[in-house]
Amino acid sequence: MQKQAIHRIEKIGRTVANERARIAALGSKLIDDLKPMLGDCSHRLDDVERLFLDANILCEPRTDVALARWLDEAEDCVRSAEHYRKSIENLGAKYGRRARAISP
Repeated sequence: MQKQAIHRIEKIGRTVANERARIAALGSKLIDDLKPMLGDCSHRLDDVERLFLDANILCEPRTDVALARWLDEAEDCVRSAEHYRKSIENLGAKYGRRARAISP
């Protein structure tokens, strides 16, 4: 595995850890109605750790290009979790205690 890929994997891992900390901090501020929505953010980060950053999966044979694409997908999942967390944060900021999650 290339040195660049190793650094990228480490960076994704740090980003996941930082995002988990942000989710936990936000969870302590939100009203109960919005807290379950944070579960989706956490699940996306779980996917990154289990599906993309798992040592056994990373050791599978693949070309450098294939590994780069694999890590692109991992970063996309992290960005998705970040975006969703920010959306929930904005809902809480905009509506405060009046915010409600409505399921179809």
